[in-house]
Amino acid sequence: MRNSRAKIFKLFAFSVCLIGPAATLFSAGAFDLRNVPAAIDPFKLGSSGQKTQKAERLLLRAKSDYSAGDYWGCSRRLFSLINTDPRYEKMDEALFLLGNSFYQLGMKEAASRAYIHITRRYLTSRFIPEALIGLQRIAYERGDFNESLDFYRVLLRSSPPQELINISGYYAGMAYYKLGDYPRCLTAFQQTNDKSPYRGYVLYTTALALLRMKDVPAAVAALERAEALPAIDAEQRRLTDEARLSMGYIYYEIGQYEQASAAFARIPRQSELYPESLLAKGWAEAQSGRWESAAAALTELTQLFPNHSASQEGLFLLGRCCTMLGRYAEAIAVFDRLIANTPDVNRVTQTIEKVNEKIARDRERLEARQMELLKLESSLMADLEDDAQEASVKRQEKERRLKALAEERRELMEQLDRLDRLARETAVKEERRNWRAYAEYGKMRAAFLQQQEKNSFGSEGAQ
Repeated sequence: MRNSRAKIFKLFAFSVCLIGPAATLFSAGAFDLRNVPAAIDPFKLGSSGQKTQKAERLLLRAKSDYSAGDYWGCSRRLFSLINTDPRYEKMDEALFLLGNSFYQLGMKEAASRAYIHITRRYLTSRFIPEALIGLQRIAYERGDFNESLDFYRVLLRSSPPQELINISGYYAGMAYYKLGDYPRCLTAFQQTNDKSPYRGYVLYTTALALLRMKDVPAAVAALERAEALPAIDAEQRRLTDEARLSMGYIYYEIGQYEQASAAFARIPRQSELYPESLLAKGWAEAQSGRWESAAAALTELTQLFPNHSASQEGLFLLGRCCTMLGRYAEAIAVFDRLIANTPDVNRVTQTIEKVNEKIARDRERLEARQMELLKLESSLMADLEDDAQEASVKRQEKERRLKALAEERRELMEQLDRLDRLARETAVKEERRNWRAYAEYGKMRAAFLQQQEKNSFGSEGAQ
């Protein structure tokens, strides 16, 4: 979803006048905006012709970098622009683009400060509505749902065009859903239209909200509309599969297990959700007493996707199926496999807490270092451009330092990727930590039934 969302936040051409929400201004520690004017004076450019031309070139190149996906290069040029001409008449546009670049680099706090600065200092800027949506999105992703809704309400007071409501209404609906306010969730979604870039997600979450409100027929209808949307890209195909999975869960919850299995079976093998569909189908078949069919789906899951998060639950249910089929030795072997792959709950809980704390600290440290590197690279690039005639030795030294900074930046990005992987692995461990107790119970029950069967055969032989 992130890639599709990134396409939406481009430079719009709408002019809106409103007062931005109260928030913290840019700190000088992030980058220095102390010389940026409080507002643009349309009758005074505020900079020399030479500075203005250089600023224009930097902004054009920054836009080109952003369009090409080079968000680091875009940010670096915008830093140079700010240092070159802090009174540039298009500073609000430069700051908006800088905020978007920060967001794409994962530097969300820095992005937030850029958007806030626009709303506080450029009260007639045409980029205020988009900046508010940027703040709304960041607050939502941070889990501050009430703050996210505050930005949404400020935006609505400006009577924004439908294109912006389609974006802001989606995040507002999601925030209301997270807060458990399902009627307002539906109201926010209803403000969007069929042209919303999030149309599939609006329908999907609408169905979930309706389900929470016990309106099952309306929820199924919304999921059917989501499933019927054209699968034009990988993200839409995944959403279609999500709708099928959710529809199957609904049928499962109301006891219509055959319809549930049919919905799960519509998820193709190449889908990312195929492992989850196998687990869900296993449960639906098991609830219908079709233990052989359930065991077949679960065997496929645990053999083809042993490292998937669904496999832990799949092993437990497979062990149960084998027990119900009287294949006790096989059941015990399955439960032993699950126990071997699942560490002790108490140890996992302590590890998860420590890892999550470390991830949060490391992210903060890496983002601060990213900001420092941007400032250093920007300064060096400006020096190289301004001092084209400087002595060869000095120029080579600056180029060497620039290359070293680029290498450090690459290593930082690798560290951030490792943190992302660690966070995902930690989440999987958290999901798995309770399956050990279930497996131990299942193993004891299978062993007990196996022993009873042996005793029964022994008694019959004695007779």
